Amino acid sequence: MPVVDIAAKYNIGYHRVYQIWRSDVNDRVNDRVINDITDHGDPEDKILNREITEFEKSIHGNVNISELNKLSSEISTIRSKRDTLKEELEDLQQRHKDLRGKCNETEHLRYNNEILIIKYNQLLTEYNSLTKEVEKCWRKLDAYTSLEAKTKRKKYLRPRQFPR
Repeated sequence: MPVVDIAAKYNIGYHRVYQIWRSDVNDRVNDRVINDITDHGDPEDKILNREITEFEKSIHGNVNISELNKLSSEISTIRSKRDTLKEELEDLQQRHKDLRGKCNETEHLRYNNEILIIKYNQLLTEYNSLTKEVEKCWRKLDAYTSLEAKTKRKKYLRPRQFPR
């Protein structure tokens, strides 16, 4: 199993996986060296180097450490971008919530405004009808006063105009 897959599976860095395997290889090499010492005498450094290089090849396969470092840095930049986008999304959600509240408030005000317009139109209609009634009353009053004036004038004017 490649180092990157193991690192992803256990959620640890691939450097840590490499260190663990390296210590495991060193333990196996030390066991082999001890066996070589007991069986064949003094070990050579070539045995240790050969074991380590074989293990490194088996760990990495065709993957280069510089490529792994590149991938790791790309992953960290993607994670940082994701975090910033998440913060921006939270800000936008809060702004959306605020605007929705303002929109609801505006809708409520618009509804109240429509109610006030309806009441205004009703009052205006009532005012116009009352104004017409007042005008009728004034006309009746004018007619009555003019009739009364005419009759009074007739009483006073008749004897003068037509003496007996």
